[in-house]
Amino acid sequence: MLAGVADALAWLAARPDVMLGVATGNVRAGADAKLAAAGLAGYFALGGYGSDSHLRADLVAAAIARARHRADLREVVVVGDTVHDIRAARACDAIACAVATGSDPAEALGDADVVLTTMAELPAWHGRRFGPVTAPGAPTAPAGR
Repeated sequence: MLAGVADALAWLAARPDVMLGVATGNVRAGADAKLAAAGLAGYFALGGYGSDSHLRADLVAAAIARARHRADLREVVVVGDTVHDIRAARACDAIACAVATGSDPAEALGDADVVLTTMAELPAWHGRRFGPVTAPGAPTAPAGR
């Protein structure tokens, strides 16, 4: 698992204004198995899967549609590490947050709304972008970029 992923997911999951989903080319059972093996399954309430479509934007759209059945979404953020993830975010009118940890260099991810170096930077960016949560016991974004 990449550095910062578990902490970023834990921080996001603790926010009452955040719902986490996954968009993957894996079928649901495969995605669930991979997330469970990494100890991350409990973070994702829903997703878009390879059984929904072979097109990345359709996977993101499926996850968004499932989320809309559960909550009134104000904004959607797609976090990804490839230009395909950024294009999918754009196709779904989502905020594109690129993390330069994949095969595409940071320069190639420049069309994103923000390009982070690591997942460890995600909580601080999210806190600046969306502000603090006012609920008692809500997490505070760590200092940083």
